[in-house]
Amino acid sequence: MAEGELEELRRIAEERKLTPCHGFFATFVAALNETGVLNPGVVKFVTSKAAEILYKYLLAMGRVKPGVAPEEFIDSVLKALDWGEWSIQREDSIVHLKVVTDKCKYCPKGVGRAMLPAPVCPLPGLLEKMLQLAGYNASLAPERHGTEVRLVVKREGRCHIRFKIG
Repeated sequence: MAEGELEELRRIAEERKLTPCHGFFATFVAALNETGVLNPGVVKFVTSKAAEILYKYLLAMGRVKPGVAPEEFIDSVLKALDWGEWSIQREDSIVHLKVVTDKCKYCPKGVGRAMLPAPVCPLPGLLEKMLQLAGYNASLAPERHGTEVRLVVKREGRCHIRFKIG
């Protein structure tokens, strides 16, 4: 392994305040991508399934509380998972999550070093399912760009994810 590569990984780990668990998850997803079995649909399906148990863990640990405002619920999930830095805004029925791209601790590309042809962020499917399990009438509200539909849109140094509540 080249010294330059170690320095780059050290820089990323320090800037994002990564733990080995963050690195494991991101590199695991990146490795799945290299096998060719990963695409946005698979990631959404798998994270939705994982959310079913993870939600119960977070509930049992007192880390999430159903019945609060949806943006407060999302914030508690992200804090419990030590996701990085984010902001949440609500306009009517749309909750808009903005994750600071270079602070995300689970990014398959930024942390896992994946060469991704399409975004395979685990967050949209995970949060959508957790919101539903907590009793919110929630669905992803993808952004449309011409004929393309995106669950995650990167712009201005942030990954934007939107949910429709209600």
